[in-house]
Order: sequence, then structure tokens, then C-alpha cells
Amino acid sequence: MDNQIDENLDMMSANLRNLQRLGMDLGKEVDSQNEMLERIHTKADRNDAIVRDQDKQMQKILGSGASTSQTTAESLTPSMDTSTKMSLMMKASSLFK
Repeated sequence: MDNQIDENLDMMSANLRNLQRLGMDLGKEVDSQNEMLERIHTKADRNDAIVRDQDKQMQKILGSGASTSQTTAESLTPSMDTSTKMSLMMKASSLFK
């Protein structure tokens, strides 16, 4: 009877060590993924700022940000159609990359 109890306790002890190791490995994995998420968050914030800045620049080039006065681009080319503006916008965006 005592031998059976000792065997069961040894088996429980081995299983608990295994669970402890699994828990520690899981904790390391969570820490690693948290670090990755932080890097992704930082890069997303930086890219968001870049996109917002480029959007402002495009609005300025296209004149959609002007209130009552025309922007410089519009005053220089008053007869510019939408497709030409889009072409200029694409060329300008490649300059900012």
C-alpha cells in the first residue's frame, strides 16, 4: 500500500514538474509575442504618421485642402482635369518614398 502511494506521489510530482515547465515555456512565448506586438504597434504608429503627412501633402497638391483661395498647383494649371491631377499625385507620391 505504501509503495502504491509513493508511486502515485512520484507520478504526480513528475506531472507537476512537466506542468511547471510548460507554464514557464508558455510565459516565455507570451513575453516574446508581447515584444513583437510592441514592435508592430510602433511601426504602425510611424506608418500612420507618414500616411497622414502624405495625405496632407496630396490634398495640398490636389487643392482639396484649400478654402476660398486656390492653391499654387491649381493657380498654375487652372484647366487641369482629374486624370492629370491623379497622374501628378502618383508621381508626387513616388517622390516622397
